[in-house]
Amino acid sequence: MSTNNISGSIPVGIGELKSLYIVDLSDNKLNGSIPSEIEGAISLSELKLQKNFLSGRIPSQIEKCSSLTS
Repeated sequence: MSTNNISGSIPVGIGELKSLYIVDLSDNKLNGSIPSEIEGAISLSELKLQKNFLSGRIPSQIEKCSSLTS
C-alpha cells in the first residue's frame, strides 16, 4: 500500500494481525507514532514506513516481533 496518499495514524489494531508478514506503508501521509500494540504482529518480517510524517520513538515492544528483518 505504498504511495497511495494514505493519511491518518497507524491503527492500534495492527497488533491483532498475527499472520501479517509484510507491511509496506512507505511514501504516504501517515502521522502520529508507531503503536506499541505492534508487538502482537508476531509474524511480521518487514516493516516499511519511510517517507511519512511519523513522530516519536520506535516502541521498545517492537523487539517482540522476532522475525522482523527490515
